[in-house]
Amino acid sequence: MARPSSAGRFRLQLGTYGAELPQWTYGNSAFTVNSRGGTIKFDYFPLRPLDGLFFGVDSNYSQVRYELNQTHERRYNNITGLGPRVGYRFNVGEHFYVSPWISLDYQFGAKDVSVAGETVRGNKLSVFPTVHLGWRF
Repeated sequence: MARPSSAGRFRLQLGTYGAELPQWTYGNSAFTVNSRGGTIKFDYFPLRPLDGLFFGVDSNYSQVRYELNQTHERRYNNITGLGPRVGYRFNVGEHFYVSPWISLDYQFGAKDVSVAGETVRGNKLSVFPTVHLGWRF
């Protein structure tokens, strides 16, 4: 029985991001939390080249800003995440695709952050579900 070719079954992705985190992710409404950084992802498509189910690993480096809403005092923390991810890529036409995925990262450097008696708990695990819209050149 012939083994399927590995051509086109691997993908490397580099990116940058920035986001204001929803309050439910860090649990203290006294703060506004923003994260910005860079990411690298490596995926394997076991069924079809760059289509369908994929498994991978991702790593990211973030500078997280914690701002106390009442006084606008800020603290910063640098965090590196690493963990597995799984998703599905729907190719829509020749170039456009939609790719829902979820990752579970361990957050190296995550710690509690306190400002003026208020504290945001540092989460060592991060669950990140998202939908990526993309264009293939």
